[in-house]
Amino acid sequence: MDGSRSHFKMMVVSGNGNRKLADETSTKLGLELANATVGRFEDDEVEVEFGENMRGADLFCLNPTTAPAENIIELALMADAAHSSKGRTTAVIPCFGYQCQERKTKPRTPISAKVMARFLSIVGFDRIVLFEPHTDAMEGFFHDVRVEKAYATPIVIEYLMKQLMPMTAENLVIAPADMGGGKKSEAYLTRLHRLGYTDIELAGSHKIRNRDGSITIKLIGDFEGRHIVTIEDMIRSGSTAITHARAVRERGALSYTLIGFHPVLTSVKRCEELATCDAIDRIVVLDTLPISDEKLAALGSKLTVLTVSTLFAKIIKALHYDESISKFLDYEGYTAKD
Repeated sequence: MDGSRSHFKMMVVSGNGNRKLADETSTKLGLELANATVGRFEDDEVEVEFGENMRGADLFCLNPTTAPAENIIELALMADAAHSSKGRTTAVIPCFGYQCQERKTKPRTPISAKVMARFLSIVGFDRIVLFEPHTDAMEGFFHDVRVEKAYATPIVIEYLMKQLMPMTAENLVIAPADMGGGKKSEAYLTRLHRLGYTDIELAGSHKIRNRDGSITIKLIGDFEGRHIVTIEDMIRSGSTAITHARAVRERGALSYTLIGFHPVLTSVKRCEELATCDAIDRIVVLDTLPISDEKLAALGSKLTVLTVSTLFAKIIKALHYDESISKFLDYEGYTAKD
């Protein structure tokens, strides 16, 4: 491969937000994680120190910016620590925190996603990679830094083709749990149709949040005798998915598969509620965020975790050589196990 940066040393460094993913990604690149201390001082302030020469390096800093707040601080301090000697620094963010707060929902509240984006814009990154952002408009919150958006399409499509299609292709329906998921669901339907699965259909849902905090879901489409796949950008409490699954099963659906890119999973109790919901057959998530042992145990055999490490390794390698990453973001020609 030839590229304008190919003579610079590629390095991957990790914060504490998802070190397992960073380690697996660097291994697939044939690298070890860069020698760096990302810890805490005695007063609990974040400490970052590189233990090796960074001169001229093409550095990729991998860390989510979700809670706790130290995750985004670690990412920012890694950029600044490398600033005096690096060749180029890229933030690879598996899950961008505060992304669902991308607009004001009531007066006298912040647009938190904008605040976090502007903060990361000024700490020294040359480029920022956002994986499955809540909205594509997120990139507009960043200033004077290049933003690359990456998507889970090849990973999810491969799972559907290998695990669900052999059993359900002729009566599978992609059904978002609310109106917000309609655009993404339609994109997956288009890709699957291109691959020859033209029998797959799209249904719709309209979520109403009642004054008492409960959720009502109005369904649009035919669910009788169908296998339902719902694709969400993140699974937090799971309450919407539970309500949606029960509603489609009442309309005659045969099974319900919930796919979530970012497993926020707010508590063990919420995981238990998802696991014990008879209307949900499968829960499929990506490893963009770590899941505690307690939550894994609570979700049990219903849970399948797909790794993004191979895709991240391909993206990092392409960016290092100044190549396009779009070829990795659709299914054609891509196999996640390559």
